[in-house]
Amino acid sequence: MSKHARENIGLAALVLQPMLHDSVKHARFLVRRLKRAKAALRVGIVFWSETGNDDKEAAAKLAQDISADFVAHGMVGAVTGALSKEPPVALKLVAKRRARRQRAAPRKVAAVAS
Repeated sequence: MSKHARENIGLAALVLQPMLHDSVKHARFLVRRLKRAKAALRVGIVFWSETGNDDKEAAAKLAQDISADFVAHGMVGAVTGALSKEPPVALKLVAKRRARRQRAAPRKVAAVAS
């Protein structure tokens, strides 16, 4: 993230990010980056699609899964989520994966000719 972007995030209280395609993976990455930069930031994701437009339970579950404050599928949901007075959602801690150590291969003992 650039220095200019970090400075602008410092001034913001809300970031509303429209997504042109339903990429949950990209949305999760974006939310994580923004919330790491400023924990008190409210982040909303808007998927511009007709699918899931009326399913508020599914949108709330998706928002919880990606640690976003809200997920919307259209303009009305985006404005409603943006104007909400709810406190920011905390970023979920993810356990870091640790690579398992490979066992050292037994050393071959060279046969010594007597």
